[in-house]
Amino acid sequence: MDPPFRDVSLAARRPRLYRSFKQALGETKMTIALVVTLKIQDGKGGDFESFFGDLAKQVRANEPGVKAYQLAKSRTDANTYKVLEIYTDQAALDHHGGTDYFKAAGPKFGSFLAGAPTMEFLDGVG
Repeated sequence: MDPPFRDVSLAARRPRLYRSFKQALGETKMTIALVVTLKIQDGKGGDFESFFGDLAKQVRANEPGVKAYQLAKSRTDANTYKVLEIYTDQAALDHHGGTDYFKAAGPKFGSFLAGAPTMEFLDGVG
């Protein structure tokens, strides 16, 4: 069985190796972006948007390492959402995942989902 989250970048698959490589080049901090695709159950979009809005307020108020944390809705599929996240570095991403409010949101996310989310990690280049 495949894991519910699919990460595709070297930074996600081999973070220590990637950080060592970046450090060898003299680049000790790198911006990390994350695009999460969520399929929401029919009829739950409005409640999901409200729930996510509350979570996003907490993230923006308490996580200075988060440059962007934005929910976007598909124009072609009313039940598809994407979360666009940008972190200043790996430490900011790790901090985000370890916050009490994010951990508490996990079961609530599950009540809205119509399937497993997918995650794509991206490395900032400019």
